[in-house]
Amino acid sequence: MIKSKAIVVGLFCLGVAMSFDLGAKEGEIFRYIITESGPPTSLDPLDADAGNNLPVTRMIYATPMEVSAENQLSSHVLESFRYEPSTRTIHWTVKKGLHFDDGTELSAQDVVFAVARMAYTRPSFPILEKIEGIREWVKAKTPLKSLPIGIKVDGQKISNRLSGDVDHPLFRFCLELFSVIPKRCVDVDTNTISCASVPASGHYRIVDKTNSSYQFALREGSTIDGVKAPQRMRFDYVLPEGLLDLIPSMNATTVMAGNEISFSSDDMAMITKKLRIKFTPASRFSTLLLNPDYGPFKDRNCRRLFAKKFRDSYVELFGNSKPMESSIFTKILPGYISSVDLEKSSPLSDKEVAQCMSTFAKSKIPWGYATSEKRSMFIETLEKTMAKMGTGLTKPIIVSNRKEVTDLFAVGKIWVSSASSGFWALDPAGDMKMLLTPNLHKVLKFVSADPTVQQLISDLGEKPDGFAKVNRRIYEQANLNVYTHVRRFFAASSQHTLADVPFAITSPAPWQVFKVK
Repeated sequence: MIKSKAIVVGLFCLGVAMSFDLGAKEGEIFRYIITESGPPTSLDPLDADAGNNLPVTRMIYATPMEVSAENQLSSHVLESFRYEPSTRTIHWTVKKGLHFDDGTELSAQDVVFAVARMAYTRPSFPILEKIEGIREWVKAKTPLKSLPIGIKVDGQKISNRLSGDVDHPLFRFCLELFSVIPKRCVDVDTNTISCASVPASGHYRIVDKTNSSYQFALREGSTIDGVKAPQRMRFDYVLPEGLLDLIPSMNATTVMAGNEISFSSDDMAMITKKLRIKFTPASRFSTLLLNPDYGPFKDRNCRRLFAKKFRDSYVELFGNSKPMESSIFTKILPGYISSVDLEKSSPLSDKEVAQCMSTFAKSKIPWGYATSEKRSMFIETLEKTMAKMGTGLTKPIIVSNRKEVTDLFAVGKIWVSSASSGFWALDPAGDMKMLLTPNLHKVLKFVSADPTVQQLISDLGEKPDGFAKVNRRIYEQANLNVYTHVRRFFAASSQHTLADVPFAITSPAPWQVFKVK
């Protein structure tokens, strides 16, 4: 496994590794309880940006680059990797003798095709937009039958030549969106999966699944990046309100993954009391999304007023346990602006408030949520906000997963929704551009379609002023409304079950959270 130092700025390590002759044993089935989402709805790597698809995708597919447990850049499929600044070229050498789970060879063509699929689907994505010849290539009738002129394959060697300078050019290829699958499993005319079952390229393979669980087996060896890994793992998908009943059955082979915003304050207090917890840094943000194509939300002032009332409601409900924030950037990143300063920048007049309150009093706002959000801070705050606004309370549409919520919001069947994301401190400018890449996140199309936002992002440098301008624009347009900064966490019955998770990425690999004896 080739390793290269990944420089991480502004993040901190939580917890100290302790050496005890305790913990889970290598041959046991390790249970990973997921409360943030339901089972995957797609195993196509291009859908891996969805939270419910990401964990399984990470288990079964390799990406060109990975982040090891020691926060180092490494690779399962590459023998070597480097970036040559003088020629702006990324050089990869694919290992020989690699195979997919069905026994077929994993070739350099498969690796480069993973990049080409993403480039064709999202040509404005960070790093991909800089591949030489990308703009001309995507205009071809069937681009996936060829490669942009900047990408060359010579045996096991791949070169990606860029048209401009890029900070941290290797890091983006750690994302699950670049997962390697056989080229033969994709229809190059439609860019859709053509195999009934896509063979695994990653560290694990699926050995069994039900409607609420997936079971995996390690494909080879007993270590990943030199660290002992669970040989067998099972994902169990559990609604947040069902977790408390499971706590007594959580043994030395069980870890629960969650996001504190998904739980009520009382539930989080109970989890903290009964389990050992490791939090990731608060580099994530939770947002209220408003669809600007419908009802009162067509008016920017009314969106801003609703967002303010939502934040006020949040403070009333949870302010003592979880502070309110309005900045899309957290305090460890450039461009952070306090809620007080953002609100001062362009306050609504009394007349504007009165006009919007009158509009809301005459409106009914369609809303809904996934079953996993039923007891969340977001839903509790939203219900209180709508009561404050005097809107007619329609019966919520309750669906089984977040993808359905996303679809309903995007087409206007519901007008309010939630979302959360986060930034790596390594490259916040690239993260901002990635977050608002057109055709990436369906629920953010109302934000990414703003030409001013796109121009501000393209002008981002390293100066905080540029980040602050993006921050203010997003706040003032009020389509995406941050209301708190949150942490993901991992919980177990014993601290000796939990490894020190890598902090160079926002979502560590599931096997990296376990300490294997």
